[in-house]
Amino acid sequence: AAELAGLRRTEAGLQAERAAGGQVAREATDKLIVLVAVVAALLGVVALLAVRGFAAQLAAAGRRMEREAGERGHAQERMLDAQRRLRMVLEHISEAAIAYDETGRVQWINPAGEVMFGRSRQGIGGQPISLLIPSLAEDLDWPVTQPE
Repeated sequence: AAELAGLRRTEAGLQAERAAGGQVAREATDKLIVLVAVVAALLGVVALLAVRGFAAQLAAAGRRMEREAGERGHAQERMLDAQRRLRMVLEHISEAAIAYDETGRVQWINPAGEVMFGRSRQGIGGQPISLLIPSLAEDLDWPVTQPE
């Protein structure tokens, strides 16, 4: 019986040690969980700040692109208006005016040019300018990237 009581005491001591060790492990686990939660919260805040900064940069870039698109649109409108005015002047001058591309093909001719060369706009469009002015083919070195 004394041996049994000794075994019970030993068993009770071991159980107490296990319980104390389990308590220490639970406390360490709880501290680790709190630490992980704090780190996760900090990372979340950092990520949120980074996303907000990126979103602000995107918004600013979008506004800048809209402003630049508006400016390009206005510049294009001014250019088209200038082209219309130039075309109006060229349409009504008494001298022949011919526009040709870098390959020497007629792109446009005014009414005075139609009369001077006896050719309609539709008939001469896309044709080599040398059909109208043969000496021009000799004077120019085709293909020219910037017609004179």
